[in-house]
Amino acid sequence: MKRFLFILILFSVFGLNWGNTEAPFSNSHSQNPKEFVPDANYKRPPTLSDLMMYAIKHRLNKTPLLPPRHLSPGIEKFFGPLPVSLPSAVSENQSIPQVKHFRSAPTFSSSETMDYGAFDASDILASLPYNNGQFRPTIATDDSGNVFAAWVEEIDANNWAIKASRSTDGGNTWESAVTIDGSGWNTLPRLATFTAGAYTRVHLTYQKTEMHIYDIYDTSGTYLGQDTTYEGDIYYSRSNNTGASYSTHYAIANSDIDLIVLHFNFDESYPDIAVDDANDVVIAYDSQASEGYLISIATWILYIVLTGGLPPFWWEYTWYIIDYKTSTNGGGTWSSENELVNDWFVDRWYPAIDIYGTGASAELFGTYAESGFLSLASATTAMRKVDNPFYSPSVDDEVFVGDGYCVPGGLKVGNDGNPRAAITDDFSYDDYDVYYTYSTDGGASFVTPIAIDIGYHDSYEPRLALDDANNPFIAW
Repeated sequence: MKRFLFILILFSVFGLNWGNTEAPFSNSHSQNPKEFVPDANYKRPPTLSDLMMYAIKHRLNKTPLLPPRHLSPGIEKFFGPLPVSLPSAVSENQSIPQVKHFRSAPTFSSSETMDYGAFDASDILASLPYNNGQFRPTIATDDSGNVFAAWVEEIDANNWAIKASRSTDGGNTWESAVTIDGSGWNTLPRLATFTAGAYTRVHLTYQKTEMHIYDIYDTSGTYLGQDTTYEGDIYYSRSNNTGASYSTHYAIANSDIDLIVLHFNFDESYPDIAVDDANDVVIAYDSQASEGYLISIATWILYIVLTGGLPPFWWEYTWYIIDYKTSTNGGGTWSSENELVNDWFVDRWYPAIDIYGTGASAELFGTYAESGFLSLASATTAMRKVDNPFYSPSVDDEVFVGDGYCVPGGLKVGNDGNPRAAITDDFSYDDYDVYYTYSTDGGASFVTPIAIDIGYHDSYEPRLALDDANNPFIAW
């Protein structure tokens, strides 16, 4: 059914390209992409990169969650009530009540317990002191005990650099940092390592965010002004000499699409990275579904064909999906884009991934956050497993992990093939708590989450690591 609808949309879009659809907008004010709104007061839904950039620039530490989606007020008038429980609230841009899943007292498993441990050394500075901001650090280790760190360093208001450093003595001292990318707004670095012989291969991915300017029109073709939005791309760099230097960075995910008079920039954001024991690499990220853009413009064109005029509404809606790309030669080249999950009108974001096994026998585990149809519900964490992700991927069904949301770095798979996940449960904006859960059946199910840090203060966005005995270590 989904394939049939997609073919119908493609026929509508490209088949109708023979008609005179561009005439009403021929007097363009610039070469900027166009955006159409039902009226001058309509507000475009924010992208994940919009929310992230706002949070960083306003020194807000929490990763922002997607708000409920607001559709054009004209949709119900022409198509009837929306197929959701609160159609009037959606169409009138009202806030949606958030359903929270309050738990009883925390439960602890007899087979896996938690303990708070103290670090046995004072803090060690991995970077040089700097007057501007240094933030979003990430860390990785190799089999030889080397430690690798990467972070974002604010050069000025328009340039945030990705920096990296290494320690060859277990973290006691650190070398001078190298700059991976010093141009533009770079953030959210993630590291993974592979050791073979004398050298460790260090793989680095991050998000580069761009600001795009759109010319705004109403659906009669009247120019209203301009709008700006932030949209991300996913970049990659690697080191083949144990982090002493890194390759030139380049984009591995920077999609856009042109449809008749419209240009859409995809927002690709929040990457995570994993590597197997053969130096095969996976990078996962959230992106926007192309079907959403096609539905938007096909609906518009069909109205023109059926009525002979321009519609008094504009429905621009696309949802977030989780995509991934693979490399079977240590990051030298990359596969085409694969989908981990794409369900129409349901947002998925913030992937966390890890790999169990090697080569054709590998299994890719990926958790992500979701919040239901049109993002009307509270965030929950779900997971999918991909068998043989490098050569012949097969995606398993979705598994519920727990209430709350995960972030990149929040999933690890032990040497027993069982995934572990660390989650933020957002009871309210002022009450974020940290939970941990695990699977004993290879990811087919997860135990009831265990409370790690709950209380009146905020605790959020845990990252997870495992030792060789599958003991979890969580930082937040």
